[in-house]
Amino acid sequence: MMPGRQAGGPTYGGPRRPARPPYRRGPSEIADEHAADQQAGYRDRAPAGYDAQPGARPPLGPGRRPAPRALGRPASPARDRAPAAPVRRPDAAAQTQAFVAHVVPGLEELASEELERFAGLSVDRVIRSTDDRSSIILFHYSGHPAELLGIRIVEDVFAVVATADRVPIGWDGLAAIRTLVARAADLPTALATFRMIRRTHRPRPSFRVVARMSGDHAFRRLEVQHSVESGLREAGQGWMPGGEDADVEVWVHLMDRSVVIGLRLSDEAMRQRDYKEEQLPASLKPTVAHAMVLLSRPRPDDVVLDPMCGVGTIIIERAMHSRFRQLIAGDLDRQAVSATLRNVGPRYKPISIQRWDAATLPLADSCVSAVLTNLPFGRQVGSHQSNLALYPRLLAEWARVLRPGGRMVLLTTESDLVERVAADDRRLRISRRLSVIVRGLPATLYVIARVSA
Repeated sequence: MMPGRQAGGPTYGGPRRPARPPYRRGPSEIADEHAADQQAGYRDRAPAGYDAQPGARPPLGPGRRPAPRALGRPASPARDRAPAAPVRRPDAAAQTQAFVAHVVPGLEELASEELERFAGLSVDRVIRSTDDRSSIILFHYSGHPAELLGIRIVEDVFAVVATADRVPIGWDGLAAIRTLVARAADLPTALATFRMIRRTHRPRPSFRVVARMSGDHAFRRLEVQHSVESGLREAGQGWMPGGEDADVEVWVHLMDRSVVIGLRLSDEAMRQRDYKEEQLPASLKPTVAHAMVLLSRPRPDDVVLDPMCGVGTIIIERAMHSRFRQLIAGDLDRQAVSATLRNVGPRYKPISIQRWDAATLPLADSCVSAVLTNLPFGRQVGSHQSNLALYPRLLAEWARVLRPGGRMVLLTTESDLVERVAADDRRLRISRRLSVIVRGLPATLYVIARVSA
């Protein structure tokens, strides 16, 4: 028997929002995906039984699942910071407040759809990244701001202080930014929201300014920071400049002639996740893992496989999204398997974590409904030359264990190779592609349908 762990029990954590028709795509893309589903014979039935190891505990039936989690409740326990007594919004009379979200470049559409699942939230504008770090989504929300910290596809959330278009790109642009901050009518509301979420009530908080710029300007990023600092002093809030440990972070996004300024409400736990006790090189960003979960179209009867699990990020994100029937994860690297076991802990049952070769899985044919994994990029792990031989073996094996009608969601930088391998396998059909930027590297998210051979 392969070394690993088998466990059984109920599955916790239901969807925050009722399902809605997923994703807005063009007519040709919708037609391709529909054709793939039709060819696969996709239908509403339970997946084939799981037969990974002799003596493995069978998947639980849907009748033994607890009720879904309350609507809008953050999924991560460590960010579930709501106090015992209800907390009012900073301005109870206000109908909506403006916010900004950071998302991984390429995930703007998925993130917008996740945001709009919240009642009382409307997306105003999406600005695609021009510096390969993050795109931003501007939106209004009338609910409790703390609920925004539970949106798992978002990396950071900010309360808007001020926005403007047509900022001069010459030296007079600095004066325009300073004046914008000094006269920002939303600054007191943003600060009240920050204090409510961060539980800080210092009368004179310290602050630091973080500036991001893209486009051609006569001035530098440091000069933008100084302009914002001057504007805050002119605003008369009594704030004191601070260093890395300042109470408040004021972020400035200057994109060509548009500027967005906000107070950061989230902390590192939102994008890094508190469950990641163990990290390894090339670990996947949790927000990207969550996007992969969304692209798999999660169902409560899913048997989900991550054959190259690393530290377990994808399988944990799937567990925290909604109910499932079975989780299966494994890796060839002993250190990765140990890291996954530690990150998973006693949660997310029933789950099986194994050490194996992802190209020769100890699993029965057609036993899983979804395969989600981060393929080796050929940089920190493996090489392009080794991927030329590895990718065909991997996709062929995963097509074997994936039932007809199931889906693969794969992340890779080797897009040409995946296209070629999928085209050569009659069981596989690419139904969607998303170009993303992950830690500065251009990559592609593939959704691949398993069709009947």
